[in-house]
Amino acid sequence: GYLIAQTRELLDDVPLAPIRAKAKVYIIDRAEQLRANTANALLKTLEEPPEGVMFILLGTSADVMLPTIVSRCQCVPFRLVSPAVAARAVSRATGQDLARCRMAVAVAGSPTRGIEFLKSAERQDARRQMVRAIDSLIAADEADVLSRAKSLIVAVKAPLAEVKSTQEKVLEQNADYLSRGALKQLEDRNKRELNARERSGIMEALASARTLMRDVLLTLQDEAADVVNEDVRDTIGRLAAATNVAGATRALGAVATAERNIARNVTPQLAIEVMLFDIRKALKCR
Repeated sequence: GYLIAQTRELLDDVPLAPIRAKAKVYIIDRAEQLRANTANALLKTLEEPPEGVMFILLGTSADVMLPTIVSRCQCVPFRLVSPAVAARAVSRATGQDLARCRMAVAVAGSPTRGIEFLKSAERQDARRQMVRAIDSLIAADEADVLSRAKSLIVAVKAPLAEVKSTQEKVLEQNADYLSRGALKQLEDRNKRELNARERSGIMEALASARTLMRDVLLTLQDEAADVVNEDVRDTIGRLAAATNVAGATRALGAVATAERNIARNVTPQLAIEVMLFDIRKALKCR
């Protein structure tokens, strides 16, 4: 569940003016985990949010959320978009071929994020680094694995440089007329934004690993399988030749464990190091 301190921290941020947009949107994931004390702190703000502020609460069902929360919200049901429909939408928006758009959606998680992914050279490079890292594991020694993990973290953080630069410029512009307390709040918010973006980048890199190993598993079952990572089919072939169904399944389990570890705030580099070592072990189980 959510802690009351987390809710108060969010509510302290609500009155602050947006930095790079005309409005602010707060997304509360797993809203069914809000308990009475945390929900009560939110109720007044949910009922009368400041101008230019919107709250989006995500949950599995309105039936499992607190009635006091549901009564103050507009319920909007969401449906999953099929991968084929999502890929076509990304292709129309970017002009890129369907195969590449399908990969982008699988890695980024949605059509909108897929479009952003295809516009970001840094995010695409992080995906390439993950594919190369896994491809190299068959013959890698311990030092190679640690080096690959370090390079992956550097690649994931690359897109954050521009964000950090923008944050620093805004701080510099506001330093002369904001109080010390307001500046501290702005610095804290900037830090939270960077942490959230880094975590998102790590999860995207892990999605690259997950889709790659899924393709390996499919190829082991059917050499003509319709894979997502069509552009690295040679890598998929090498990995499939190095392992078997049991090994590919264990490798997928290693990725899932890394995703859970990141969600539990395990240090990203440690989570990726452990994942790569476990995948290397799984690939050699043939």
